[in-house]
Order: sequence, then structure tokens, then C-alpha cells
Amino acid sequence: MRIFIVEDDQFYGTLLKKKLTKISHFEVFHFHSGQDLIDNLHLRPQVITLDYSLPDTNGAQMLQKLKQIAPEIEIIIISGQDDLK
Repeated sequence: MRIFIVEDDQFYGTLLKKKLTKISHFEVFHFHSGQDLIDNLHLRPQVITLDYSLPDTNGAQMLQKLKQIAPEIEIIIISGQDDLK
């Protein structure tokens, strides 16, 4: 299984990647922006963990875009935000 982590916080992204790699034999990639994610969709992940607040987009916009491009990919929204309306 191939998992993409899209997280601009270097510490948290690295931690999540290490944990996912350690508990399984998943192939895990870490990207720092929505554009990095889009540029690498040709690698065909099965799961994407998507930070809600990225430097170049927000999770709602990226989720909508991903569902149009590749509706078969499972997406998990992750956020450190206190208030998500």
C-alpha cells in the first residue's frame, strides 16, 4: 500500500511517516504542500493524510480537487486547528 502524507509541519510529518513505516510495510511519502501532492499523484497512492491548513491551499479545496481527479483514493483530513467550521 502506498500512503501520502501531506503536512507542512516538518516535525509532525516526519513523525507520522516514521510511525506508519514502522508499524507496517507501507510505502510512505511525505509532501509539504498541495502542489507537491498534485505533482506526485502519478505514483497512485491508496491513502492520503491531508493537513487541513497548507501553505498553498486548504484541506477543503484540496479534498474537492482530489475527489475530481482521483475519487478512488481514500483521504483522511488531519488538523491541528482549534476551530474547524
